[in-house]
Amino acid sequence: MLPDTSWRARIRPVHLAARRARRKSHSRRSILMPTQATLTKAESILKIAALCGAGLFFAWKLSTGWLIANVKLTVTGPRTFDTTGVDWLAVSVTVDKGSTDAIWLERASVKVSPRSEGDDGPIDLEGFQRLRIVDGKVDWSAPDENRTGWPIAPGETLQLATYLRVPAGKPVLIEAAISGRRPWWPSDFQWRATSVSLPQVPAPPLPAADCAGC
Repeated sequence: MLPDTSWRARIRPVHLAARRARRKSHSRRSILMPTQATLTKAESILKIAALCGAGLFFAWKLSTGWLIANVKLTVTGPRTFDTTGVDWLAVSVTVDKGSTDAIWLERASVKVSPRSEGDDGPIDLEGFQRLRIVDGKVDWSAPDENRTGWPIAPGETLQLATYLRVPAGKPVLIEAAISGRRPWWPSDFQWRATSVSLPQVPAPPLPAADCAGC
């Protein structure tokens, strides 16, 4: 009598169906779950996009003046009336350094017109050049040519001044210009300011006292 093997025939289709189900499930998970290479590639793309975005942001900030050295330049011209046909004009230029970095001031000049003496060309302002130290003392005879530029730190104020004579009874235009540099910057900076000095009107004479009937 042969052994009954019908149970094997019945179990085999069940095993085959389970195996096929496991294969389909693994294939579905493979489709839904990205591989490590895909994740690494996506991470690299996101990093490159972030770097490009940061670079574009800083380029935009630079193009809109983010790192320009901010300076407030003020020019004034108080005037004293003189009876000889000319007035004394005192020109004062004030440099207020803003909060963005320091600058090294290299040139400063004013232009006053009209003038009573000489032409209407620019007048170089002195007083900010570094002086030499000789034998432990400040040498006022000449500036130190080896060290050019006067540093102005953020929050500091520098005032320069000069005086000259101008025609009495006429308005005077005062123009000021300064320029300086900053380390590691490709070009220098320049600032300008203008002011108008109006003629001083002499005070009218006091009325004479009426002594009639004294």
